[in-house]
Amino acid sequence: MPPTISAPKILASRKQYRTCHIHLPDSPQKFPAIAFEGEYYGFFKAVPSRQKTLRVAECLQQKGEAIVITQTPKGYVLWALEPDAYQKPSHQYPTCKIRVPDLEGLIDAIFADNRYYSLFQEAPDSAQRDRIITILESRGDRSITTQTKTGYAVWVWEPEAKLVSFS
Repeated sequence: MPPTISAPKILASRKQYRTCHIHLPDSPQKFPAIAFEGEYYGFFKAVPSRQKTLRVAECLQQKGEAIVITQTPKGYVLWALEPDAYQKPSHQYPTCKIRVPDLEGLIDAIFADNRYYSLFQEAPDSAQRDRIITILESRGDRSITTQTKTGYAVWVWEPEAKLVSFS
């Protein structure tokens, strides 16, 4: 007996996902995608009818593809999971090495808004990122966030930093 394939999720509201562009490890191009439940799904195909959309989705799932479907005014769009996809940060901050009085050695940092920020912690998803930011804010620390291949990086302002070098 063949394995049972569950029906793909149909996302009827734009509040359920975020549109974006992704990068894949072996390609210099960026591709249209959506971010849904902490994963990136690349554009596969736009289809006008629900019935045909479900048939295409079933064929893809039988081939092992994880699929989600978005509903648009003109029909449906199929999106395929891209587990190796990542987003480049919208703001490219220069990386650098800094020194701070209370730590020994050089620290990896980024330069943003005329300030130096050291890497505080990486977070695999937005919920964890938000928890980290809340903790930092409760301590009075300023922070910024960048996206990484595996989630987010939270950087904390180092007001007493001294620049050693830009990377």
